[in-house]
Amino acid sequence: MQPGDTLFYDDFTDPGTGWERFTSAEGTMDYDGSGYRFLVNALQANFWSTPGKSFSDVRLEVDVAKLNGPDENRIGLLCRFTEGNYYFFIVSSDGYYTIGKYIGGNAVQLGQSEMQFNEAVHTGLAVNHLRADCVGDTFTFYINGAPVAQAQDADFAEGDIGLLAGTFAQPGVDVGKLCMSFLGERGTRRAFSLGPTFSEPTAIAIVEDTPEGWTIASVDNVDPSQAEVPGIDWPLQVGDRVVIIGVGEDDCLRVREQPTQEGNQLACMPDGTAGIIQEGPVDAETFIWWRIAGDGFSGWAAGRWLRLPEAIADALQPPATPTPEA
Repeated sequence: MQPGDTLFYDDFTDPGTGWERFTSAEGTMDYDGSGYRFLVNALQANFWSTPGKSFSDVRLEVDVAKLNGPDENRIGLLCRFTEGNYYFFIVSSDGYYTIGKYIGGNAVQLGQSEMQFNEAVHTGLAVNHLRADCVGDTFTFYINGAPVAQAQDADFAEGDIGLLAGTFAQPGVDVGKLCMSFLGERGTRRAFSLGPTFSEPTAIAIVEDTPEGWTIASVDNVDPSQAEVPGIDWPLQVGDRVVIIGVGEDDCLRVREQPTQEGNQLACMPDGTAGIIQEGPVDAETFIWWRIAGDGFSGWAAGRWLRLPEAIADALQPPATPTPEA
């Protein structure tokens, strides 16, 4: 086994891979569609589930989402589970996180005395991508790609991996199930929609096939308050040919002199306009900006409305002309 090799992978479509299947008045842990679900009805309770493995140094990754219940909750990963003791990596749906260990019936936080707020945590019903690195006596926590905490401890050297969900003062925490639909493929990348149901996606995930195995390239939450932009939002780069899409018939994409909404407007281009990316990206004012050039225009535009042509081919097709009846 080489560093970076995948030791264990589960998409939870097979209910026989070893995770706990449990239902009582206090809650439920079970496979659910293409996900694994925790429903915790008890107060001040933790539910955890493990697949019956044993590892020492591991990197764990999972996508989690709250389906219902209070935002003040516990959702996370655990490693080196041995006889009820383990290390845990937790977020809450109101934006907090912590690293700690459970030993001898007591939870002890590592490197902090209480859960800390961090803007990397997506709140409410949003999807969070969690990563926990348990290597030697060093434990590192990543939330949606951002490293948020690191701690050292040497109590447990190996053990099982697992998932965890829990409550504080309010019961009814319901997390874990993610319905996943394949959207498309481009080169070594694949795109999937994630959500509590197949018809209500809450995030788009792009994964990439690398020499070390499949890795998460990006997870972007869907904002229900904004109109959907057609096509898969594949990563862009300088030199790509792109098409403006999703601004609507009565609007246009503003092309500016600088990568900011305060920049001088140079042009305003409608859906279907093609261009070539010249420079970028620049992350500013909640947008990723690219400098694009096309027929009669050049400047900075928000990447939310830029798509690769093959990603939106269906969206650009004119509606079919009805066949008149005889």
